[in-house]
Amino acid sequence: MAEGGRSILDEQKTEIKDLLKTSLRSGDTWYLVYSKWFKQWKKYVGYDSWDMYNVGMETAFPGPVDNSPLICYGTLQGKLIDDLDYVLLPTKAWEKLVFWYGIMEGQKPIARKVVEYGTFVKHCKVEVYLMELKLCSNSNPVNCVSKKFSKADTIGTIENVMREVFNIPNKTEITIWCKYMSNTYEQLAKKDNTVQDAGLHQGQVLVVDQKHDDGPWPCRMTISPSSRKSQSSANSHGSSSSRSIQSMCTTASKCVSKEIIAGIEATALQCPLCLDRFTNPKLLPCVHSFCLVCVEKWVKESKGRLSCPTCRKVCKIPKEGLKKLPNNIFIIGLLDYVTALEQKSVPKCACQKAASYFCQECEELYCTECKDSHRIIKTARDHTILSLEEYKSIDPVEKFASKPINCPKHTMPFHFFCDTCKKPVCVGCTQLEHPRSNDHNIIDTKDAFQTISTVASQLVAASDEKLLSLRASIKKLKKSESLLNSNYTKCKTDIRRQRDELCQLIDLRMDDQLQNLESCYKQKLKVNGTQINEVELAIAKLSSMREISHNLVKSPNQVMALMSISDACGRLQEVLDEEVSTKPQESSNMRYYPNSTLLKEPLGELCAHERNASSD
Repeated sequence: MAEGGRSILDEQKTEIKDLLKTSLRSGDTWYLVYSKWFKQWKKYVGYDSWDMYNVGMETAFPGPVDNSPLICYGTLQGKLIDDLDYVLLPTKAWEKLVFWYGIMEGQKPIARKVVEYGTFVKHCKVEVYLMELKLCSNSNPVNCVSKKFSKADTIGTIENVMREVFNIPNKTEITIWCKYMSNTYEQLAKKDNTVQDAGLHQGQVLVVDQKHDDGPWPCRMTISPSSRKSQSSANSHGSSSSRSIQSMCTTASKCVSKEIIAGIEATALQCPLCLDRFTNPKLLPCVHSFCLVCVEKWVKESKGRLSCPTCRKVCKIPKEGLKKLPNNIFIIGLLDYVTALEQKSVPKCACQKAASYFCQECEELYCTECKDSHRIIKTARDHTILSLEEYKSIDPVEKFASKPINCPKHTMPFHFFCDTCKKPVCVGCTQLEHPRSNDHNIIDTKDAFQTISTVASQLVAASDEKLLSLRASIKKLKKSESLLNSNYTKCKTDIRRQRDELCQLIDLRMDDQLQNLESCYKQKLKVNGTQINEVELAIAKLSSMREISHNLVKSPNQVMALMSISDACGRLQEVLDEEVSTKPQESSNMRYYPNSTLLKEPLGELCAHERNASSD
């Protein structure tokens, strides 16, 4: 535990701060840490300059890393939001915190991989929630087994899991098909493709089809147009694998509702923020929907600003608050439909007795006593009462299709559609808010849906064509991106190689200049040294003769001095008459003038034009 001095806490703070600057790289592992624990640790070490009051205090000590609030029944809680509920730490930061503070007994680290996202602009993101795929066998398409995969897992990995789940030997030839709501199947032929590359989504149903020992495949599949080309190229086991699935659809016809549930869960019932089933879905003006709780967290994190998490469109928050955002009636209806299908307990009446009857108009379950009481009510005398067995025998799809939607203002069913305002209306609406007298064009809901669905189908078809075109362009753009990366690497290598060559050239030129400097310096030093020697010799001769003459002049015995003074004076005169060069014969000035033009000129020219880049 880290209960040491202030310097130790400063070191911890510095190390974690530096590690949090680590960039996300595809394939790296990051760890989730409960945000409240991490905030407590930040207080303890004085991570923020404005929060230094509790540094090193015992009351602020965070204790072992505790992620228990993030876990529910052994799995990660749903609807968690980054920074609000948890923080992400790189591997080294996690290891250091565990080394300093430990981890709660019995808890396992919550490790997640970094996955690369984006088609045109690549960016990395930690995959907090794994993708749940529903696996089933062609021989039993009703019973699906849910398994979680990372978006970085390959189709080969899924194949291995399906072999293990359905006890398929490795020698048995199999194909994996991606199933859609329209009973159309697309073969996943490329085993090295990742889950993300294959375009799989949460709740996607995958069907494994295995070849019989005697040779043929058990059924024929209806192949989606987008997969015909890839399937035909991968069809190494003959034309028998590109088939219609009519027999499979027949055997599973009694379970159409479950197949539709799978499609609904995957496409419409999942909140994009928490990746869980919707709770209280709210509809934004941009037509995207989110759980109310998720929207509230998102707005809180965005400091009171509501922008759609999917398309980033800024939306106005109602004056009464986020709860007043419109409910998504369509999703709520789907949720009710799915919940009813998934209901396994004995249905009960409102009085908590076992239900035996169902009122189609009220959509309520009744016991025998409550059913009789309901019949007494004048407005309910004409209601259709079904026995529970009759109600259960009705196709769930028909139940959902015939479910009446009431006007929230007038509590009457929406039987009409205002083509002017583009809204479903009830009888009360046609009298008050949408009267025909005020140029409101009121038509039947069936006619309105037929007209709008025709337009929508045309738009969907146009979208399919554009998606095909965009996907084709992605291949070209990826090829261009690959060439760009190659050219970038080559240019970087060329620049560094030129730098190295110039450094070598500069070193050679430097040696030449240093040799010139050395030669010049030695020449000047030699001339100067010779002149110094000459002057020192003249000083020595003059000093010597001066001293001799001085001593003779001061001699107390004049006769003895007269014997040598004449010669001494003559020699002293000769020395005085000698010319001594005292002016420096060589200048001491030495200065180096660098060639500044070399510093101003670029090392080379970067050409970003296509013709030059391609010529390289």
